This record gives sequence, C-alpha cells and structure tokens, in this order.
Amino acid sequence: MVTARVKAVTPEPSSHAKLVEFPRAFRDWAQYIIDEIWDLDKIPLIKELHHKFYRN
Repeated sequence: MVTARVKAVTPEPSSHAKLVEFPRAFRDWAQYIIDEIWDLDKIPLIKELHHKFYRN
C-alpha cells in the first residue's frame, strides 16, 4: 500500500499543467510496476522490488 500526500500552491494558471504532471507520472509508474509483478510466480520482497525498479 502506498499513500501519497501532495500539497501545492499554484501562483499562476500556466503552472496547473505541472501540478497535474506529478500525480499522473506517479500513477503511470505504479501501474508499470504492478504490471511487471502481475505475471510473476511469487510476490517478491520489498527489498527485491526496490532493487529492481529504483533505477528506473
């Protein structure tokens, strides 16, 4: 389980795109990791997952 808490202040409307970019990237990477784990025979340890995906 992962919990993300984001607090942001946007001084101008043009920075709205940047504000949306982080949660979208987080969602996409989380889904990528889930997809990679889905086909494994066993659930790896958190340490193994960290080692495998941290560099990405």
